[in-house]
Amino acid sequence: MSVKVNILGTVDVSTCSEPESVNSIIEELAVAGVNGISFSLHTDSSSSIRPFTIAQWSGIKNYCDALNIEFIGGPRAMCAVDCFEEIGVSRYRVDTDEVGNYLLLEKLARTGKELIISAPSGMDWQIEKMVDFIQPYNNSMIIMHWMPAYPCQPWDWGLRRLEWLKDHYGYKVGLCDRSGDLFASSAAIALGAEYLEIRYDDYTHEFRKRLIEGIRKVESSMQKVNSNTNEDNYTHIHLKSSSDRSLIFNKDKKKDSVITIEDIEFAENTSGIDVSRYYDIVGKSLCADVKQGELLNWSLLKMEARL
Repeated sequence: MSVKVNILGTVDVSTCSEPESVNSIIEELAVAGVNGISFSLHTDSSSSIRPFTIAQWSGIKNYCDALNIEFIGGPRAMCAVDCFEEIGVSRYRVDTDEVGNYLLLEKLARTGKELIISAPSGMDWQIEKMVDFIQPYNNSMIIMHWMPAYPCQPWDWGLRRLEWLKDHYGYKVGLCDRSGDLFASSAAIALGAEYLEIRYDDYTHEFRKRLIEGIRKVESSMQKVNSNTNEDNYTHIHLKSSSDRSLIFNKDKKKDSVITIEDIEFAENTSGIDVSRYYDIVGKSLCADVKQGELLNWSLLKMEARL
């Protein structure tokens, strides 16, 4: 199973007063190693998008593009979808609070774009109803198992739900990691998660870096599982040959004497007779005197014994 994990950061920009402060967050998440960032966009009482203008949002998206970070829309209002459509997002994230908001869900579904669905445990029937609602629009979906609290204790991680979500819905699955722990995301990958989401406000920069470094190591370790490529065979052969042992004599012996199993030992050496061939040596006669520690090779055996 070859695994490519998409790591997404989520940012609520409602507390950011200037686009520059958002850009600083983008830089920090880019350094940590995320693939994309979901931006939550709210409205005020006059249904105006906040806290930035469309032009400012476009500049934020352009900054993400420059850093090779995917800008993902996280709309919390109808006009937020219009804003994100105008600046050209490629997919949307549906927050847990919007799972039953069918007005917003229809507007998102009509874009035809991929939807990343936050799926809290304990809301399976609501998620089922929502997926049934979206499916006629033929949107691709990613179902994200959402932990119920932060920090979430290990007995509440519910990671086995990932397998159920994947089998039940047939879509790619992921984890909204709110564990406050380094291990939940790695375990999720092993259980089939292809997406991992971390909230910007939940972790320090150093913790995020360590978390993502661990995720990438697990991802790398799973690239060649059950692989049978020529490269793998070469590596296997190389490792095998590097551990070869050759036969040596553990005592002095005279010409014409017969070699017994008590006469031979092995040592780390690849230029003599491999230790696996000892059965071809025992019982054969020597054509010359040998010394203790001498490497055993075919030229020391009488002609009729050579193989």
